[in-house]
Amino acid sequence: VLAQTTQDRHRTAVFTLYNVVGRGTKAIGALMIAAPVVIQAWTGLDEIASFKAMFWAYAVVAFAGVAVYALLTPNAEAPRAPLSNGPLDEDEDADIDASGNGPTPGSARSTIWRLAALFSLDAFGGGLKVSAFLSFWFTTKFDLSIETIAAIFFVGQLLNVISLLLAAPLAGRIGLVATMVFTQAVANIVMILMALSGNLWLAVTFFMARELTNEMDIPTRQSYSMAIVPPEARTATAGVTNLGRTLAQTVTPGIAGFVAQTLTLGAPIILGSAIKLVYNGLLYGMFGKVKAPEEG
Repeated sequence: VLAQTTQDRHRTAVFTLYNVVGRGTKAIGALMIAAPVVIQAWTGLDEIASFKAMFWAYAVVAFAGVAVYALLTPNAEAPRAPLSNGPLDEDEDADIDASGNGPTPGSARSTIWRLAALFSLDAFGGGLKVSAFLSFWFTTKFDLSIETIAAIFFVGQLLNVISLLLAAPLAGRIGLVATMVFTQAVANIVMILMALSGNLWLAVTFFMARELTNEMDIPTRQSYSMAIVPPEARTATAGVTNLGRTLAQTVTPGIAGFVAQTLTLGAPIILGSAIKLVYNGLLYGMFGKVKAPEEG
């Protein structure tokens, strides 16, 4: 919808705004981790009742989101057309030939499935170190209180917002793919350093560095995946890539728990970061020479 309602040169900025709004509200949500403690202090409810109250509040907010979606009209839809198996465009495509000499014509369907495979790998790596596990890691390793964890993740979410705001200007200078790859490489390297750290302040510093660089790939990834397929294929692209990411993340919590129990508590963080570094390399190798229309 966003890609359909904006010009190519503004696409990444629009996705940035979309994610900034979402991340800002998520920062408030991260701060609400401490809500049960506040509820207990203000109302005298016991611990279980205070957590139930928080989950009821979450349900109300979720239903409010449904009401907002209901306001969308069919005018936001892309024109309907069959998904082509032919070239995306004679001058634009998105495939790299075996010799690495440059782009060659390819199909929209092929591009969608390759993006889906890459983004699924990225989601699998990220799923091994989701916020819930990182919160558990900090709590267990450094014996932090729930209020301290809430403060750490609230600041992290604010840094995510800064990261998102930097995405479009950086992509304008070095390109969408380069922004995705290099910022994520930095984020994953500092995550490995965090997992290996035995000092709280050092671990928090690495975590904040990660939060400052980790989100730049989100609007650029969304913008890029919409840019290199024809408008009529955008819905299919979003659907297939998001499905792949969701499926990849459904199995990771169990794997993360198994790895943490079998090896060390920080092993899932290291493994997830390593997988994402592999994804970075594959993405750059497969799409590094493929430019979005606004990149020339």
